Amino acid sequence: MQNAVIYARYSSHGQNEQTIEGQIRICQEFAKSNGLNIIKIYTEKAKSASKDTHKRKSFQQMLFDAQFRTFQNIIVYKFDRFERNRFESMMLKNQLKEQCGVRVISALEPVSDDESGELYEMFVEWNDEKYSKRLSKRVKDGLTTSVNNGTFTGGHLIYGYKKDGNRIVVDENAAEIVKYVFNEYANGVSKKDIAAALNAKGLRYHGKPFQGRSFDKILPNAKYTGKFMFGGRLCENTYPQIIEQDVFDAVQKRAASNRHFSGANSARVPYLLQGKLFCGHCGAAMTADGGTGKLGVQYHYYACTTRKKKKTCQKFNEKKEFIEWYVCEQTIAYLSDPRRVEYIADDVVKYYESRTSQNEIKRIIAERVRVQKEIDNAVNLMVSGVDAVVVKVLNDKIVQLTTLLDDLTEQQSKLELEAGLKITRKDIISFVAEYIKGSSNDLDFKKRIIDNLVKTVYLYDDKIVIYFNIGGRDTSHVSKNDTDAAIDELFSDSNTRAHAGASECSNFNTLAPPKYFKCRQLCFFFFVLYLKI
Repeated sequence: MQNAVIYARYSSHGQNEQTIEGQIRICQEFAKSNGLNIIKIYTEKAKSASKDTHKRKSFQQMLFDAQFRTFQNIIVYKFDRFERNRFESMMLKNQLKEQCGVRVISALEPVSDDESGELYEMFVEWNDEKYSKRLSKRVKDGLTTSVNNGTFTGGHLIYGYKKDGNRIVVDENAAEIVKYVFNEYANGVSKKDIAAALNAKGLRYHGKPFQGRSFDKILPNAKYTGKFMFGGRLCENTYPQIIEQDVFDAVQKRAASNRHFSGANSARVPYLLQGKLFCGHCGAAMTADGGTGKLGVQYHYYACTTRKKKKTCQKFNEKKEFIEWYVCEQTIAYLSDPRRVEYIADDVVKYYESRTSQNEIKRIIAERVRVQKEIDNAVNLMVSGVDAVVVKVLNDKIVQLTTLLDDLTEQQSKLELEAGLKITRKDIISFVAEYIKGSSNDLDFKKRIIDNLVKTVYLYDDKIVIYFNIGGRDTSHVSKNDTDAAIDELFSDSNTRAHAGASECSNFNTLAPPKYFKCRQLCFFFFVLYLKI
């Protein structure tokens, strides 16, 4: 029997603190029905803890305790109790799997954490995005008349204006400040000095003293000229003009010049494989590193943490740009093989069918009936004339059960809508083909591919092994020892290699951009694709 812990958190969305007890009860019932042994319960009652995970004391304690591997599961009432932001949730769950052997499961939502479930969620989001784009086009078309007539269509009203019915008019006092800011900045005065001058006059920005950053949203806003682009249309009737076009252009020219001189040194360089890249020599994480050359050129690397801290590993640093590019290229190559995509499509469709099966929907309906009966029984007891103490207990129970009933109803509706999608192999194949369209040299595209499709990468001095978030094989707990054993098996028997689905070893020289041909790693590197098929 596996051990598990429960994490229950207060929600500010229509619930009260008593629902934590309700969450715990549902999680305990789930654990009992699935043969899990509860060893500890973590609760979070502070309202302010809902947005920032670092402020959740019980949450952080749970993550710390997970390192000791005394439990293998974290049970939550719903996945949004763990983390609402999907990307943050994926990262945290992946770290718990990889580093602690712990998985996060929901007592209420039939969502799989395996690779099929992750790819299915990506497909649903992609499908929703396509619908949103179609809907957005219709909405924008509907706004055309309002925009042409100068009618305010909602949104944030920028500083210097106010509403008069359905139209926007100039706020004379604020407009004078806007003019002063634009003219001073165009004449070379710094934002800090402009803010100081306004504060010296006793003027305020939304009730607070001006600061240099107060102008960051004012100076680049073309609405002050009376002309701006909205939804691909030129709008000239919405905002009355405050700033002359030549002054606005002068401000943009100066701002662009400042960005040119300061941007290179102040920009933070994203390391896309952070948390996913590991040393093939010792198994330690490879993290961001870099330096500046004699001519001021910046270099960015991935470096083995053991070598950096203890000097006991011999793993060379690897160029960040090349490794990220290569991992992206091989991911695209892997998903460009029709046989693999068909295998993945079958796997995802199978998952979709099990997720939206009538058995699952019937289970939720039965649970709703049971909860409704409990609510009815509690209400009948309340009206039967019990004392005040019992009434309070019953009232708290009804609140908990009503919340659970609402959540079950929401989950049933969600599954019924998903069942209506009628997802086919053709849909998944089309999705994959569109998803991998892009350039491996484009930062946003590389980030999307690596974030969503790459699970773990082991980097040796002579080879690289990539595990993907796709296919039927579970790589949640893959270790360096497992990877070394797999490599030995692949190279000891060509038949085994074919069975495991490894690609033929390919020299990096055949794929690397020409400017990298003389790099040390390119003289020796070859690619090992030990994956799912």
